[in-house]
Amino acid sequence: MFEDQFPSLGDYDFNDFVVNYKVQFQGIKKVDKKYTAQYIQIGLRLKAIGGIFPYSPYLRLKEIDSDEVESIEVYETKNVIPAIDGVELVPNKHLIIDYSPLIKNLAKPAGSQYYNTEKNALVATSDLPEINILITLKKRKEVKEILEGDEFDLYLKRNDSGTEIHMNGIEPITYQYPFNDKNLLPVYTNGDEEDDNYYFSAGRLIWGLRVPGNAAHAIEKANFLEAYKGFAKWAQSSGKNEQNWYNQGNADKSLLIHN
Repeated sequence: MFEDQFPSLGDYDFNDFVVNYKVQFQGIKKVDKKYTAQYIQIGLRLKAIGGIFPYSPYLRLKEIDSDEVESIEVYETKNVIPAIDGVELVPNKHLIIDYSPLIKNLAKPAGSQYYNTEKNALVATSDLPEINILITLKKRKEVKEILEGDEFDLYLKRNDSGTEIHMNGIEPITYQYPFNDKNLLPVYTNGDEEDDNYYFSAGRLIWGLRVPGNAAHAIEKANFLEAYKGFAKWAQSSGKNEQNWYNQGNADKSLLIHN
């Protein structure tokens, strides 16, 4: 899930871009006590777009260099118009996949301004667009490294200004981060704190998040902090507190969309 008004918190409904993803490794083998694979399947399903700014979605796999890839193909799509058989790659040392075909030509319900964020204009789960990608590597890679922490980098990049929005703690790729913005936590570039403070507001809120499972997203203009009562404590503690905030019984279901 992403809030797209960085470095402002905006309306903080956190539904400006919502996607499910699933990663599967084919032909896993244990080599020297490490699980390795050569084939990676990545499934992406769009759940909602509540933002108005022109962002495109990307996936950077920091543990895979571009020259380690044998091939990439789209082997299956659903509700993607037109159907595609490939994705664009961004020139970079690391593998970066542009999966913006997932958000093009969306079939919005009649009368809706956004995609699946208005309760009177919901999209059926069976109608959500999906892309399934197969990555074939030249050689086996350790599975754990590919998925670990910030190595699996889902992010947004604004088409006009180049603004990037990453999960907290991840340094942007080409975007000039606003280091002097007093609404953000200071980022120390002298090695004292590495990049841990990237994409944290001064109040330690964030603009991008990942949760396991299919968590409900907020309706348009709903305050995410009100929809999920435990979220603020989770974000402000860097994930140490309220770790089950998205499954707690005190969530305000009237502000959420489940599909």
